[in-house]
Amino acid sequence: MKQLTLAVEGMMCDGCAGAVREALDAVAGVESVDVTLEEARAVVTVGDDTAAAELIGAIAAAGYKAVET
Repeated sequence: MKQLTLAVEGMMCDGCAGAVREALDAVAGVESVDVTLEEARAVVTVGDDTAAAELIGAIAAAGYKAVET
C-alpha cells in the first residue's frame, strides 16, 4: 500500500468533491479516498500497482484537473 496526495483544481462545492471521490473510488486498486474541498486535495491509499497517472486520469474524466504533490 502507498498513499498519494493530489492537488485538485476546479472543485467549487461539496458536490464537486463528491464527484472527485466517486471517480477515484472507481479506480482499481484504490483502498480509501479522502477529498478535502477547502484544501483542494485528495489523499488516496492505493495498492502498489496503482499509478498516480490512473488517479489523475479519473479526475480529468470527471472534469477536474489534478497533479501529484
